[in-house]
Amino acid sequence: MKRILLVIAFLLLAGLVSGCSSLYRVSYFGPNQVFRLDSSDILLTFDDGPCENTPRVLEILRENNMKAAFFLKGENAARYPELVAQIAAEGHIVGNHTYTHPWLTRIPLEAGKQEILATQDVLGEYASRRWFRPPFGDLPKDLADWLTENGFTIVRWCGNYPDFKPGDIILSHETDGDLEKLPQIIARIREVTGK
Repeated sequence: MKRILLVIAFLLLAGLVSGCSSLYRVSYFGPNQVFRLDSSDILLTFDDGPCENTPRVLEILRENNMKAAFFLKGENAARYPELVAQIAAEGHIVGNHTYTHPWLTRIPLEAGKQEILATQDVLGEYASRRWFRPPFGDLPKDLADWLTENGFTIVRWCGNYPDFKPGDIILSHETDGDLEKLPQIIARIREVTGK
């Protein structure tokens, strides 16, 4: 009985059971994705913006002479185009975080592509690096392959406060809670990198 249950579980995970191959695709972590920097720097990143907290985040970064990467939702970027322009004007990286923040393994491949392309359209010239971060860290292999074929760099994250190490990519959000911790996070980054 245990063996049968294990086989069924494997088939479900592999998406081989009828009806599972197009939806609930397994999340993929592969060599075409960046988890760490190839340097002693630490990259601070923000997901899900822009929002009403973005001006304060930018102010804190400016006060500390620190650059970051912002992975923006298309619908938020469309709502706050002036903040997208400000993020880029202040020298930060503008990345793509889909339009509506879906679980990409739970929608068809074409829908995932449209989420990304619609966001690129909104971000326009500000997203010249073509960096992409999947919502929830959830990315199927077929979409990862398509992103790579279309010149996107898939940027993941690693490292948790306060245990940062050189080369870490730090995940943060523009929420009230993360905003409150931001000065301590920046101080820890400076301590670890010596910069």
